[in-house]
Amino acid sequence: MKRPKPHILPAGFIHKCIIKDNQDFTDFNYENYLREFLNASAWFMKRTGGEAFQKPVSEAHGEYDAYTGTYSIDFKRILGESATKAVKFTSPQIIRSPDGTVYTIRPAYGRHYDTVRMDVLLRNYTLEELEHLGRQQRPGIQNQPNRDVWAYLHLLGRQKNLLLYYPVVFFRQSQDSAGEIQAIVDALYADFSSSLNYRMLAAARYETYLSVFYENQLLILQSSTEGLDCVDQVPVNMSPTFCEILDCYDQLDYFDRRA
Repeated sequence: MKRPKPHILPAGFIHKCIIKDNQDFTDFNYENYLREFLNASAWFMKRTGGEAFQKPVSEAHGEYDAYTGTYSIDFKRILGESATKAVKFTSPQIIRSPDGTVYTIRPAYGRHYDTVRMDVLLRNYTLEELEHLGRQQRPGIQNQPNRDVWAYLHLLGRQKNLLLYYPVVFFRQSQDSAGEIQAIVDALYADFSSSLNYRMLAAARYETYLSVFYENQLLILQSSTEGLDCVDQVPVNMSPTFCEILDCYDQLDYFDRRA
């Protein structure tokens, strides 16, 4: 089986202020749909004793993105600073009219952006190199790839349970979905292993999860000393917010399923 290839999700799944209902921006954002996915996850409902995750009233003081009385977790998007900007500045804004019709406005910034996916970027770093980079001060870091990785390492040091959200989708290439999921897990671990080991050293007391999409479901992968393990698969139709965003892009026939 050839190495699975991730496709970055459209901007509306990654950024706020991409999709409008007439003149008003929607409240679509990845924190909302991830919270809905976790509330539909058998794994996380065991962690909370069946209590649904709530949205914080404010995040002014570093509140968790999803909390209960017994267990809380923070969401960290890990696409990378340069890739995140590239997606935003080169993607059209989407307008949804009162009758549900969707149309687009061309990007405000049409210029070309060079960027590298985070999985490709991280596979070039050893744990020792990450530790060295993590000790540096950002102003002294000269190239953009190192700045992207430095910012990612800064997130990994948070003393919280973390869900590292990599907003990509892997499309099915065969009928062997179980084999493909395992191939995705293996490929992600090969790329992220050094940084996940960095996280274990920086925040050993806290849980770490990595999430990506496979076809029409969210994969929830738990990081441990043994590697990455797929602990849950949540269908995308369990998140109303995700489905509303998806409907906009389905109307635009956006997704390219080519390998």
